[in-house]
Amino acid sequence: MDARAEPAHEKFEFSNTLQFDQEQYVQLNGLLRGKRYPLLRACCALAGIVMLAWSYTLLPGIIMLTILGLLVFSPQRLRGSAEWHYRTNPVYQQPITYVVSNDGLRFLSQGAEAEIVWAKTTVWEVRGDLLRITPPHFPNCWFQMSELEQAGVYEQVMNNCRRYGRQFKGK
Repeated sequence: MDARAEPAHEKFEFSNTLQFDQEQYVQLNGLLRGKRYPLLRACCALAGIVMLAWSYTLLPGIIMLTILGLLVFSPQRLRGSAEWHYRTNPVYQQPITYVVSNDGLRFLSQGAEAEIVWAKTTVWEVRGDLLRITPPHFPNCWFQMSELEQAGVYEQVMNNCRRYGRQFKGK
């Protein structure tokens, strides 16, 4: 047993500033996160083409092929995609300061500021050297784990993540 004080009760605050270009933003925040699922797209294209053969499924087939074409050739035009989100929100095109403390999380950029307490259910995930913490209805907060460790707050942050959130179990 370690005789040190419980780190969860210590006051701490850490901030880092990151700026992502569109490719990095899409890779980190996109639904498919860089994976293009070529077999799934080929199957959808085949199903859309087959749907064109019958009059009852002609319209759904045209809609399916149109959406698939937009996904493949012009994803930034699809409302709600990560590409569209990055392009239409100037907040993500500039440096963003992410702050984590024993009280909660803050998101700061020119023209936008948000703050949330830890008590809200949070999803967290480790991707390489980045830790993503995402409370509901709040922007993704990204922290470089090596910098958290250098600042000596890594354990406190992870304790709060485990206490108030769930680890994302995606692929």
